[in-house]
Amino acid sequence: MTNKFDIAIFIGRFQPFHNGHLAVVKKALAQAQYILILCGSSNTPRNLKNPFTFTERENIILNAFSPEEQKRIYCATIDDYPYDDATWQLNVQQIVNQTLAQNKLSQYTNIALIGHKKDSSSYYLDLFPSWQTLFVENFDNISATPIRRAYYRLSHQETFPNFPIPNSTLTFLEKFRETEDYQYLKEEQSLIDTEKKAWSTAPYPPIFTTTDALLIHQNAVLLVERAKAPGKGLYAMPGGFLEENETLFHSCLRELQEETGISLNETLWKNFLRKEKIYEQPGRSERGRIITHVFYFHLPDDVLRPTVKGRDDAAKAFWLPLDKLNAKQFHDDHFHIIRELTKR
Repeated sequence: MTNKFDIAIFIGRFQPFHNGHLAVVKKALAQAQYILILCGSSNTPRNLKNPFTFTERENIILNAFSPEEQKRIYCATIDDYPYDDATWQLNVQQIVNQTLAQNKLSQYTNIALIGHKKDSSSYYLDLFPSWQTLFVENFDNISATPIRRAYYRLSHQETFPNFPIPNSTLTFLEKFRETEDYQYLKEEQSLIDTEKKAWSTAPYPPIFTTTDALLIHQNAVLLVERAKAPGKGLYAMPGGFLEENETLFHSCLRELQEETGISLNETLWKNFLRKEKIYEQPGRSERGRIITHVFYFHLPDDVLRPTVKGRDDAAKAFWLPLDKLNAKQFHDDHFHIIRELTKR
C-alpha cells in the first residue's frame, strides 16, 4: 500500500491516551509512513489537567501498538505558550525539524497535520499552512476530561469503571493509583469538588475575580510558595480573591502585604506601577472561571530590596532571578504571565 503522506503529525496532551486518540493514530498509520506525536503541556507540574509526565505518556502510547507499528511512531515534547501563539508555532516547527533530523527522516517533506476540530482549542490546526491537514471525525465522542475526573474520584477499594482507554493506559493508571502523586491529585480534586458543590445552587455559573502582584527588582521576581491546595507547594505571584468593598488596586496591595509582609504607601506603589493586564482565558484554572488582574510593579535598582516573609496563604515568600524560573514549579498560568509581561 502506498502512503498518502510521508509524515503525519498528531498534537495533543493525551492526559490520558484514550480510544479516541488510538483511533486517530491508527488512521494516521494507514495514511502516512511515519507518525510524529507531539505531547503538549510538557512544561507543567503534575496537576489535575496535566497529571502525567512526557515519559509516562510516551510509554503508554507506544505500548498501545505492536512492535512493528512502534517502529513508525515517534514522540516528542512541546511546551505551552498560552499567551504567545507565534512562539508556540515556532517551537512546534523547531521540534518537528529536530525530531526528524535526529531520526534521519529530514528527507521526508510531504507532511500532514492530523486532528479533529472538537472545540475552540483546536484552532492550532490552522496555524501551519506549509503542512497539509488531515481531518478525522470524533471517535465515540470521547474526551479525556471526564476520564481524569472519574479517575481522581475513585474510592480506595473501588474497581475501575469501563473507561474508553487501551490496555496500556489501564495498566499504567492502575499502578499510578498507588503513588503519592495520585493521592496529591485526588486531594486537589476533592477540594475543587467541595468548592463547586457550595456554588451549585447559584442561579448563574460563578465567575471569580482575583488580583496578582508581579513585582520585579534587579531582574528578580517576588514569589510565594502556596501553603494550601490547590497548588500546594507550587510557586505563584502574591495574590488572591477580590473582596466586596475594595478596588482592584487595593486588593492587589492587600494580598501583597498579607502574603509577603511588604508595606509601602499607595503613592509609591503607583509610581512603581508599569502595567496592568487582565488574564481571562476560560480554562486557566481548574477551580472554575477565574479572571485575574495583574499589576506589574518595577522597583528601581537603587531602591533597597524589600525583606519578605511568607504569611497567610503563603508557606514562604522569596525573590528568584528571572533566568532561574522553571515552568514546572508554577501554579496555573503564573509562569506564563510572568514570562509575557517581562519579555523584552
